[in-house]
Amino acid sequence: MTAEPGDQMAVAAAARGRLRASHSDRDHVIDVLKAAFVDGRVTKDEFDARVGQALASRTYAELAALTADIPAGQIAD
Repeated sequence: MTAEPGDQMAVAAAARGRLRASHSDRDHVIDVLKAAFVDGRVTKDEFDARVGQALASRTYAELAALTADIPAGQIAD
């Protein structure tokens, strides 16, 4: 049985999720959260909590979870 392209992408994404995030990765997520807060997509309490979690995050997967419910097309990078 051969792996489908989507399966291979899922494996690659999962592997990347275990990689350690850098300070600039955390800063980028905080910028996305700031934009979401300004747009009214997250409350002040949610923003504060997520920024704290971003600063404590060690992996890409942990960071990705903080912005998973924010539409990517709505937030300018």
